[in-house]
Formats: sequence, structure tokens, C-alpha cells
Amino acid sequence: DNSVILSRNPFLSATQVMNLFPLARFFVIIGLIFLFIGGLLYLAARLGFPLFDLPGDIRIERENFSCMFALGTSILLSILLTVAINLIARFLNR
Repeated sequence: DNSVILSRNPFLSATQVMNLFPLARFFVIIGLIFLFIGGLLYLAARLGFPLFDLPGDIRIERENFSCMFALGTSILLSILLTVAINLIARFLNR
């Protein structure tokens, strides 16, 4: 029985340890999302998609200074994420 093993911990009771499972699940899901986003960025770079070089992206470069405002990329990502979240929400509501 796991509750006997978990309750021997002098710092946490079995109930406190059990309450950590939703937090652990949350971090696993966040990690999978980051892995998915990283894979998409890797594929975009390998396929030559100009992710941070879209029209509307502002780049200021001087001798010892560079600054970039990725407005076009931000708008594109916002539209794509809005569509993706709406599709997921509609799929989960059925």
C-alpha cells in the first residue's frame, strides 16, 4: 500500500504528497507543449520558413546595438494560436 510508504516521510503526510500529483501532471503537460513548439520551430528553420524575417518585423542595427520588434511574426503567431485554441475548445466540447 503506497499510503504506508508515503506516510513514513517525516516532512509530508500521505495527503500532502497525493496533492502534488496534479502539479506534476501540469508540469508534464507544459513540458510536452514546449517540446511541440520547439519541434515546430526546428521544422520551420529546416524548411527555410522566415519566421523572424516577415514583413512588418522591424530591425534596427547599429555598430554596437541591435534591436528587433517582431510585429509581423507576433500577429501571425497570434492568429495561428487563436485558430488552434478555438479548434481544440470546439473538439473538447463535443
